[in-house]
Amino acid sequence: MKNKILLFILGIGLSFTSCVKEEEVIDLGTAPPPNTLTNGISTPSTVVLMQENGDDDFAVLSWTAADFGGKPVNYSIEMDLAENDFTSAKDIITIKVLEHTLTVADINTALILYGIEPGETVSVDIRIRSWVNYITAPGVSNEMQFTLTPYELIFPPIYLIGDAHNGWGLPDNGNPTAPSSALELESYSPGIYEATDVKFGPGKFRFLDIPNWSTNTQQWGFSDFTTLPPEFASGNDGDDNIAFVGTPGNYNVVVDLATNKITIELGTPAPPLSLFLVSAQLADIDDAIEIPSKSQGVYESVLLVAKNTKFRFFAAKSWTAEKFGWSYFDEALIDSDLGNSGDDVSNFVFLSDPSPEPNTYFKITVTLADKSIVVVPAPPPFPATLLINGDPQGWNFNNSPYLQNTGVGEYEGIAKLSNGSFRFFGVKDDWNSDYGYDKFTTIPGIFGDGGGGDRNFTYSGVTRYYKFHVSLINKTITISDASLLVVGEAGDGANWNFGAAPVLTWVSGGIFTVTATFNNGDDFRFFDYPNWSLPGNEYNFNYFTTVDAELNVSGGDANFNFNGTSGSHTLTVDLIAKTVDIN
Repeated sequence: MKNKILLFILGIGLSFTSCVKEEEVIDLGTAPPPNTLTNGISTPSTVVLMQENGDDDFAVLSWTAADFGGKPVNYSIEMDLAENDFTSAKDIITIKVLEHTLTVADINTALILYGIEPGETVSVDIRIRSWVNYITAPGVSNEMQFTLTPYELIFPPIYLIGDAHNGWGLPDNGNPTAPSSALELESYSPGIYEATDVKFGPGKFRFLDIPNWSTNTQQWGFSDFTTLPPEFASGNDGDDNIAFVGTPGNYNVVVDLATNKITIELGTPAPPLSLFLVSAQLADIDDAIEIPSKSQGVYESVLLVAKNTKFRFFAAKSWTAEKFGWSYFDEALIDSDLGNSGDDVSNFVFLSDPSPEPNTYFKITVTLADKSIVVVPAPPPFPATLLINGDPQGWNFNNSPYLQNTGVGEYEGIAKLSNGSFRFFGVKDDWNSDYGYDKFTTIPGIFGDGGGGDRNFTYSGVTRYYKFHVSLINKTITISDASLLVVGEAGDGANWNFGAAPVLTWVSGGIFTVTATFNNGDDFRFFDYPNWSLPGNEYNFNYFTTVDAELNVSGGDANFNFNGTSGSHTLTVDLIAKTVDIN
């Protein structure tokens, strides 16, 4: 087996940088005195923000300096809902100077990115957070409160179509499902449309208001513009197309239909969608560990890492991809847990000693723009429970059985499977918390690979209950025949003791059976989980449609109550047919 570090990724997608959670901060000293925040203009306390005033000043902020013993200081203008007391604050901007002007457009964008709906009126607090790094206690200023109503940021786009970019393919009335070759240009103010890194090469193009060849489609060609860059010329054809006559490449494009002007400039490469950590021991680049982006140019993961591991970052799973080693980053902004390996490829070396364990988990945050890396201890990035959701559950999380946590990254539980697809989830109602077929290396043969973007498991056997053991650490899944528990006063399970509860063994389909002692007056119900502290499925009297006459319903929990002759009885339960018999 290749000798490489094992990492488990915890992706967190944010629109802009969140404040570090309090429990992640290791206080290396007393925070500095509060900054004093002032506003150089008289901003009303209540403002309905307007699109036409987007360039106007909303607030001209300045603040006093913070002293962290002479270290370079970052200043973040942060905002939160007034009632939250900055427990879920978001940074509007982080700078190193002592003043900044927020325009109406700036504060409107901050509100929208926070999650405030256009037209919704909210009270927000704004303050300054001064900080050096994520492991030193920050300083904060006084607060300013405003009641604000944001406006809609998004306007209908237009579309670029043509063989100068990606081809002329579009749906039309004769072929409504044809794939589209159109490129969307987004708009954030009326009449202005933008796109970055647009591929241009020899050919022609024009603009449309909808990506469809329709008699109602509005089009803009060469004659509709009065100002064009030298790379654009007349297509000299009957369709009034624009010809690209410049150097092929990627360009940033701005189309202004208000002034009939197009401007372009050579684009700058966008930050990679992910970084890939490659250790010095790695032999196969396909085994590089992905560190996903949490915001543009910021990457974060939780790693299981050993001391003295050497590594660097790649922009893709390719030995020829752009590399980010020690020499790329600002040495003053590299966490002290990391050192310079001193080798000829500029690797990092992990210095932290995680004693008494030989390795432990750390959260690593890489910011390419700031050329900084922060490392902090972190809990294992595994969910508390796993859920199974798929066709047998109607893809409804409310119907999902739980697999209980039995150790770090280990889960067990019972679930019913029938023909169809499914996958595992770490968080209820979060479709992005999934663990699909591609996350495992050892999978029972009765499960197939559903393929596609969802990476589902497939099952085509008879409907039945299985006991699952899933290891996210070892990437394995094992299954066995399932069982249920009779929990209550029956058998040896007096006082509702899970550990002494009789176990019903699986027979076939949804049928389970057990022979145990049942005394007249015993209350009980069925459970597929082993204790009270974790969620799972339970089945009371009301779950079933056909129940033996010797069983009655009892109490607010709808328990079964046995009203027969005390002694040994065989209990048969069918969870699919929803029947219970006792003999």
